[in-house]
Amino acid sequence: MVKVRRPGVKKLKWGVAGCGRFADHTFIPTVKFLRRSVVHSFFSHNLSRAKELAEKSGSSGYFNNYWVANAIAITDKSRPNYEKIDPDWPRSNPIGYAEWFKEQMKVQYDIKQALLAESLRISIEQVPDYKIKTPLQRSIQILKRHRDIMFAEDLNNRPISIIISTLAALSYNNEPDLLEALQNIVNNMQ
Repeated sequence: MVKVRRPGVKKLKWGVAGCGRFADHTFIPTVKFLRRSVVHSFFSHNLSRAKELAEKSGSSGYFNNYWVANAIAITDKSRPNYEKIDPDWPRSNPIGYAEWFKEQMKVQYDIKQALLAESLRISIEQVPDYKIKTPLQRSIQILKRHRDIMFAEDLNNRPISIIISTLAALSYNNEPDLLEALQNIVNNMQ
């Protein structure tokens, strides 16, 4: 089989945040299977694990806590340092966003956390975040599913998840009931 190189067609570069089993056994092999994609860099709290996966994948990019905890790099093809990983890349603030999002649902989150702790007979601090689902989170799941169905034939125009999550969080008033929360979110988004 002859490989044809198309001029101007570059590979999509992926960054892996979190270097656990899923990344190693599922995500990286999937990206390697794609002809126009490459795993470019690895971010992990465990720098040696990030380095191990980078070497295994033939990548030289690996980073630890600073990048993972503080920023997601945003590349811009017009910048001179686009081709290499650079700390001068513009960054977003996913931790700040997560804190803001959690604050939007704090009342219901705290209530659900206390109820779950009581039912499991453990302290509130022992309740893992993933066990708690507020009406806001459930509403966002429903809105995203609706988006997936409505834009199944038009993927290029479907709203991205962060927009749905942000608009829903801005419209949420800590309603305790899923139906009431969803109705209020949809009405306030219009």
